[in-house]
Amino acid sequence: MAHFQVEGLKYPHRTNPDGTIDSICPRCYITVGTSSWESELERMEAAHVCDARRVDYFERQVRATKKNDGAGAEEHQLRAPKVTEG
Repeated sequence: MAHFQVEGLKYPHRTNPDGTIDSICPRCYITVGTSSWESELERMEAAHVCDARRVDYFERQVRATKKNDGAGAEEHQLRAPKVTEG
């Protein structure tokens, strides 16, 4: 099974009611980690490797949306980040 390393992307963060912060992968949309410390999130983000099956699933969803939208499809264009297979 192939896995993908995400390079050069910013991971969105969301703050939880308890004050901890979740880091979300912008490619496979999994919660990479939860912490109260930014440095811990950076470490988790650097170590994260996307599961190729999840990436494929979301890319198929985008293609289906583009197909169904017809002329407005360019608004939903997927901008895939640079990935390395490993």
